[in-house]
Amino acid sequence: MVGLRREGHIPARGADAEHPDPLRVDVVAGGEVGDRVTEVVGALERVLQPVRLALALALVGGVEGQGDETPLGVDRRGLFLHTGGRAPDHDRGPGEGNILGENLPPLAGGVGCRTGRMTSSAHRNELGEFLKARRAELTPRAVGLPDSGAPRRVKGLRREEVAQLAAISTDYYTRLEQGRMQASASALGVLARALHLDDDQRTYLYELAGKEHTRPRRRARQRVRPQLRRLLDDLSTTPAVVLGRRMDVLARNTLAAAFVTDFAAIPEKQRNYVRITFTDPAMKRLYTDWETVARTCVAQLRMEAAKYPTDPGLTGLVGELSVQDGQVRRWWGEHRVAARNIGTKTLRHPVAGDLTLDWDTFTTGTDPDQQLVVRTAEPGTPSHDGLRILASWAAGQPGSALNS
Repeated sequence: MVGLRREGHIPARGADAEHPDPLRVDVVAGGEVGDRVTEVVGALERVLQPVRLALALALVGGVEGQGDETPLGVDRRGLFLHTGGRAPDHDRGPGEGNILGENLPPLAGGVGCRTGRMTSSAHRNELGEFLKARRAELTPRAVGLPDSGAPRRVKGLRREEVAQLAAISTDYYTRLEQGRMQASASALGVLARALHLDDDQRTYLYELAGKEHTRPRRRARQRVRPQLRRLLDDLSTTPAVVLGRRMDVLARNTLAAAFVTDFAAIPEKQRNYVRITFTDPAMKRLYTDWETVARTCVAQLRMEAAKYPTDPGLTGLVGELSVQDGQVRRWWGEHRVAARNIGTKTLRHPVAGDLTLDWDTFTTGTDPDQQLVVRTAEPGTPSHDGLRILASWAAGQPGSALNS
């Protein structure tokens, strides 16, 4: 082990003289020295001390004193040693020790220590190395990205893939990984999710960045009240859906399933209207101006991001779609916003034909994040007749499969 001692330096004798301990750290006590030679030896001792201490900590991972133990501690400012002497007030750590890396002159009855300290620059470099190591552990398939199976030049995820999953720019993420900038708390949150960090890794990430780790409060799963479901079923000639946070499809009636898509064939966790708009080829055929509809969906998500900036589900959705579709990346970067309220859409349905429908939203009284969205047509128009034709067709489907 490594010795730290407070009394004057005593030359090694006997076996110690023939086989000196290379990990031994002798600290010269402060005080008056009568011999000039002793002063020179003491100065050299203090110069060599950091090298030996660093080697000792690396090899044995701890510190033990001779007579009195001098334990090693850690705080936000770096490593520190508890010592018997008093350090200057500005160098005092929470453990009343000497911070390793501060210039502590030998004090009367105390010890001085000068070693390398992890500065804010070192923290940023360590954070970058940590991010790099974590992305190297993940495969595209593990995070839901398409994997062609072709050889990849880098191990794990690419920087741009991590940036897209976290919905941040590649340049921003690159500078974080290279230690060239300080990470914001919001960026840490989305990166922790994108890299699938566990609780300990999240804590370590925030500690390196010097940020407080505040876990976002998990909101309860949204549920549609029975009364609202009955209303959906009664709207037999009106396509209607209930949208929740992130435009998740929480409920729909039979005509909405016939009008949009077979929601029952989509896993519940994937039933999101924005995701369907971008990933279901039938949606591009349904909307005659699909690009305007899709761009509006992205703008509505951007509006919701301002309301719930730490929502991991929203972050994951935007990251997933950004990786899969370049249009999402471009439109998200435009920072356009839009609210869900009213509008008119022109559609071409394979059963009902060409339709021009008005859509309206109604916010539920028990959950402001749930909206009933209905599509209607003016009575006496071809679109109104087309909805009735579609309703008759949907009712004839066996077992109401469209709404199971």
